[in-house]
Amino acid sequence: LSKLPHIKVIRCNNKNLFSSYYCLMIMLNQKILSKKFSLMKKLKENNIGTSIYYPHPLPRLNYYKQKYKYKLHYYKNASIFSDNTICLPIGPHLEKKELNFIAKTLEKEIKEYV
Repeated sequence: LSKLPHIKVIRCNNKNLFSSYYCLMIMLNQKILSKKFSLMKKLKENNIGTSIYYPHPLPRLNYYKQKYKYKLHYYKNASIFSDNTICLPIGPHLEKKELNFIAKTLEKEIKEYV
C-alpha cells in the first residue's frame, strides 16, 4: 500500500511502542480526499469494512470548546488527521490472501479517481 501515490500509511517509528495490528490507518492526499466517502462505499461493496476512528478532533466538539476553551486553529494537525484518514482492517484474524485482496481492491478503486 505504501507504493500508492495518493495515500500514506500511518506508522509509528517509536521503538518502544508496538502495534496491536488492529487496523491500518491511511491518509488520503488532496487529489482523492473529496472521494473519501465514495471510496469507503466502494470498499464496502467489495466486503471490505472501513471506519473513521477520529471523525472530529476534540476542539471541534462543543463540550471541549466550551469547557476548555479549545481553539481549533491551535490543533491543525488533529483536523488534518481526522479529515484525511480511513482505517482498513488488518490483524492476525485475516489471512494473507485477504490482506492482498484489500490492498489490490484499494489500489483498483483509487485508480478510478485519478
